[in-house]
Amino acid sequence: MNSKTQKSLLNVLTRQSTGDDILLVSKWLEEDPANMDEFDKVNAYWNSDVKPAGEYPGTEEVYRKIVRKHKCRLRTPMMMSALVVASVLLTLCLSPSKIVDHNSYTVITGESIANTILPDGTSVSLNRNSRLEYDESFIGGPNRMVRLEGEAYFDVVHDTEHPFIVNMDACSATVLGTSFDALNAGNSVSITLEEGSVELRCGDHNVTLRPGQQAVFSKSDCAMDIASVNTSSVCAWKDHLIRVTSRPLRDLLSMIESYFGVNIIIKDNLAVADKVITAAFDGNSSVGEILSVLRNSAEFQWKQIDNKTFIIY
Repeated sequence: MNSKTQKSLLNVLTRQSTGDDILLVSKWLEEDPANMDEFDKVNAYWNSDVKPAGEYPGTEEVYRKIVRKHKCRLRTPMMMSALVVASVLLTLCLSPSKIVDHNSYTVITGESIANTILPDGTSVSLNRNSRLEYDESFIGGPNRMVRLEGEAYFDVVHDTEHPFIVNMDACSATVLGTSFDALNAGNSVSITLEEGSVELRCGDHNVTLRPGQQAVFSKSDCAMDIASVNTSSVCAWKDHLIRVTSRPLRDLLSMIESYFGVNIIIKDNLAVADKVITAAFDGNSSVGEILSVLRNSAEFQWKQIDNKTFIIY
């Protein structure tokens, strides 16, 4: 176990884990069945009131770190082992990992898009590397409230008495029943409305969107832009498609970056990046396959630097 995995494991055991911690531990568990045995032993060690007799191979250093960090903390037994096993099995089935902790629920995706149904019947498509959280007050409380990191498409069940609210850092979107795409990533938050209406609050901005509109809020300068867009292109990712209609090439490259979690560098302000194109690609294609097709029509060259970096020139 390397130090990064060990740190994430400690965070899981001590209830300080992030989505990245959970995904890293899940991947570690998938690598070798022996890792599951080691996790069980460390978890039992952490949850025991009395130090078990004997030492578990490979876990003493982890145990000492846990003791030093949480020496005076009251420990409450957890069933994290079962939760992480469930997370791994769900991930292998291309479904979201669902983590339950203190009556809160976290749905996390890794390298695949996943669909989930919330307790009110609202359906959610969660894009790659995204995280959705809600707690037990989602049902029975005055509002149906969730928190989003990454991107999701919501088809919200209509309920006039219980507004549906998506919190995204500096922004919140409130709806009664509608279909829309929400993206909270990097320096911006965007809402793209397909049906119904959305009331969006970001800083001092308070706007109501109509179908076909997209609002983009910048977290750095608190500016907001609203424009009419082709919603089928924006929301195509949920059907495992990447699609643009009469948009600059640079917009498509930005969508590819977001979809695959890569970095595409446009070298020397390449003029072809402003060429207007219409294109659609299967989301199961590789970045290289897509760039090779685009190269033939947009007349550019490309090369791959590493697993996550591509240069257009």
